[in-house]
Amino acid sequence: MYATNANIQSEFIQTTFSATSQVTDTEIDEFIVLFSGLVNQRVSSRYTVPITDADALEIVELIVRNFVKARVMRILNSDQDAGAGETERTQANVCDKMAKQMLDSIVDGSLQLGMQPSTLTDTPSSFNNDNAIEPIFERDKVQW
Repeated sequence: MYATNANIQSEFIQTTFSATSQVTDTEIDEFIVLFSGLVNQRVSSRYTVPITDADALEIVELIVRNFVKARVMRILNSDQDAGAGETERTQANVCDKMAKQMLDSIVDGSLQLGMQPSTLTDTPSSFNNDNAIEPIFERDKVQW
């Protein structure tokens, strides 16, 4: 897991999470596991997971914190009427969008985590050029 319950609690200064709150401690922990898994799944195409490099952990923690923060904000504001929580909904959307953009940037390589990308040279591939297979087509002959 890339974040802790305390990390998320620090994002909500005026809200205390407990077993009886609108969003419980257990739910926060479940969100952290969920979004840590999402990050691992996406980042694993470029890096070895779980991420252990200290600098990379800071970036990944920020992504997970923003995903969880957005989810919690949406839950906390879901019982308000249409006009009351507009600012909070916008903040949740911004957190969610920022986390997605950072994650996409890691996957496409424009945001480097400061660690060596994993090499996938020993994995099988179905692409002809990866397996050094030269297609040979002969004229006037059934080949299939």
